[in-house]
Amino acid sequence: MFAAFDERGRLFVAESSGLDLYAEITAGTRTCRVKLLEDKDGDGRFEASHVFADNLVFPMGLVWHHGTLFVADPPDLVAFEDADDDGRADKRTVVLTGFGHTDNGSLHGLTFGPDGLLYLTMGSPMAIA
Repeated sequence: MFAAFDERGRLFVAESSGLDLYAEITAGTRTCRVKLLEDKDGDGRFEASHVFADNLVFPMGLVWHHGTLFVADPPDLVAFEDADDDGRADKRTVVLTGFGHTDNGSLHGLTFGPDGLLYLTMGSPMAIA
């Protein structure tokens, strides 16, 4: 499970479809999504939950930065924006593509550094004989 907060305290949570990880990534099923949880009354508990973005293969990292949710969704790094502020992404942009996507050693761990640049990890599992 991966999650990220925005500056308003909303929580974005990656959901899997519940299918087999390797089969899902290999097949590119696009049945995963990102939910948005909101604390509407300020009591520290989330009362509202709805889908922010869907049609994802298998999100393996989220980070919020300046009004954009970046999602590691192998083979893509995707940016989602909610221009009309209705809690649902209405703009989807593939920022980078071509990352390995046959196993969980793929695109992960998004974070913005103090230099303002986006950093990510790209695993490359080794076969052990």
